Amino acid sequence: MNKIICIIPARRGSKRIKNKNFKSFYGKPIISRVIQELKKFNIFDKIVVSTNCSEVKNIANKFGVEVLNRTEKLSDDTTDTKTVIVDAIKKLEKMNLNFEKVLCVYPTSVFLRIKHLKLAISKLKKKTSFVYSAKKYEHPIFRSFYKDNNGKIKLNFRTYASRNTQNFKETYHDAAQFYLGWKNSWLNEKKIFNERSDFVSFSTLSSYDIDNYEDWKIAKVLWKIVNK
Repeated sequence: MNKIICIIPARRGSKRIKNKNFKSFYGKPIISRVIQELKKFNIFDKIVVSTNCSEVKNIANKFGVEVLNRTEKLSDDTTDTKTVIVDAIKKLEKMNLNFEKVLCVYPTSVFLRIKHLKLAISKLKKKTSFVYSAKKYEHPIFRSFYKDNNGKIKLNFRTYASRNTQNFKETYHDAAQFYLGWKNSWLNEKKIFNERSDFVSFSTLSSYDIDNYEDWKIAKVLWKIVNK
């Protein structure tokens, strides 16, 4: 069987960027760019959008992808992505669809390319729970610091203060582009980030996580560069 379903979670509302999921990105709603790119890949048995937003539903229908209605309870600021995907999987199972793998793609993942997904699929072995996108920290996180309530600078890792940067291990963070997992992993595993997971490393210029207006501006500049 080994079928792959792609789910795009795209709720209504965004506190940091108004209407982020369908905001115009170079003349098109950003989610429509993602849908068009995913359809070009031609590797999914079905692409669906989980949403509570009428505007997103209209865009999804226009581009020929199925819509799963998401309840308001699962559309608030505190509901995590995994819970939304599990809800979508259960709805798809009620439609008697047979599939083994589920890919979650955010509606702002305009930098996602087929090479990333092919590599992710190759990494999803039987003993692997999930494969997700990641980026290497540009500077060692062990040298990071913060200001306390009194305005004093504090080191996050005091024991590494005198170590040379070339001696630090490479560290990564979630690139927030996609999460690929077995259907049973989504349903049964408690966390996406666990010891049985793996990742696809994105280079500095190959993606950008859009979370606020500053991110949006940077993403537009970067997208123009990579699509010349």
